[in-house]
Amino acid sequence: MGRWEHRYLGWERFPDPSTPIEIEQLFTLEADELACAKARRTPLHRLAVALHIVFLKTTGRLLNSVEIVPVSVLEYLGRQLGCTPPRITSIRALYRRQRTLFDHQQVAIDVLGLDTLGEHAERGLVAYLRREATAVFDPSELMARARSWLADHHYLLPHERRLRRVVTGARRHRQRGLLKAIGAVVGAATMRGWVDRLTALHEPSGVNIPRMAQCRIALKCAKRFSGKPMVCSCP
Repeated sequence: MGRWEHRYLGWERFPDPSTPIEIEQLFTLEADELACAKARRTPLHRLAVALHIVFLKTTGRLLNSVEIVPVSVLEYLGRQLGCTPPRITSIRALYRRQRTLFDHQQVAIDVLGLDTLGEHAERGLVAYLRREATAVFDPSELMARARSWLADHHYLLPHERRLRRVVTGARRHRQRGLLKAIGAVVGAATMRGWVDRLTALHEPSGVNIPRMAQCRIALKCAKRFSGKPMVCSCP
């Protein structure tokens, strides 16, 4: 995880790299992508399709009509396409018809071989996140891993709200498994006592301990004082 090519996944704006090397790494068109862009009839549409492809490939999201395009990206794509890019401020300047924008978005999806996240695929994502949630307690990191999984499996990133719902569900599933494992070793009464003590220690300062942090502390306490191995019982 944390590969450099996944750093911009989920972004809703165009990345603006500061070095030529990063621009080349992020925005170089593959042979089939370049051929797809060059197949458009006009230089403007060739540039537009290229922009959709590199944005989708870099962020996992579709490029909308109001997105600001960095000059460095325009110039680099122009050199690949053999044309002089216009000085535009947003994608909207390239389109007279909304339908053409939608067509170019679909062209980018097709050439990159991406698919939408259906129910079957979402079950695979959920299973992956449940495994990751065993060791990853930071929801932001779990979101990043979800985006990487989607990119690796060639899916468009769904709406952020949907992805957050899936991640939250995976974390809650692990919480229930941890609490069940703790209760099986130390008993419900002892576990409630730990939570009450933790709450009493932190509530006066206005800081609440997250539920997952409570589970981790309780697991460590259980392993230390019971002498029994702790095994999470959830699948």
